[in-house]
Amino acid sequence: AGTGLGLSTAFGVVTQSGGHLRARSDPGAGSTFEIWLPVTPRASGDHLGQRTAALPSGTTTHTRVLLVEDEPGILRLTTRALQRAGFHVLTAADGRQAVELARDERRVDVVVTDLGLPDIDGQQVAGRIREHWPQVPVLYVSGFVGAHPPEVRTPEGEAFLPKPYTPDQLISAIQRLLALPIS
Repeated sequence: AGTGLGLSTAFGVVTQSGGHLRARSDPGAGSTFEIWLPVTPRASGDHLGQRTAALPSGTTTHTRVLLVEDEPGILRLTTRALQRAGFHVLTAADGRQAVELARDERRVDVVVTDLGLPDIDGQQVAGRIREHWPQVPVLYVSGFVGAHPPEVRTPEGEAFLPKPYTPDQLISAIQRLLALPIS
């Protein structure tokens, strides 16, 4: 029930990490994917939020982010990175849930939404949320390989960030939309 972007996202993350992906497919037998990543000297530790934790105190503490992402792993990691940076994160796994959540909330400061949602797309989500929060800034994210998809227009108060992105890239994009100081 996905959008078929999982493999391209995985490929982007692997290559961005200095690794490579090997695929083998045998008709009637299935496919095998091998992921090769370089060894790092760090024995353990979560890389999310290491640099984002250095944000100036108070710049994001009261900012409410509505995060809309249908991939559970990406939703979980992105939520954690935003929380570590001091954002208050509201999560929705699909567009309809996001619209309901925005309707019930007393405040939403910024919406971060995947474009390729299974029920209603990210632009429709933004339009419906703006019926309740007309001035809310929207950051669209997508796993489309390459540049900004031509059908996505980003007027004032909107921006686009391609997947995969780092926590720092996401936080910087949100800060630019909100005109918060960028560290």
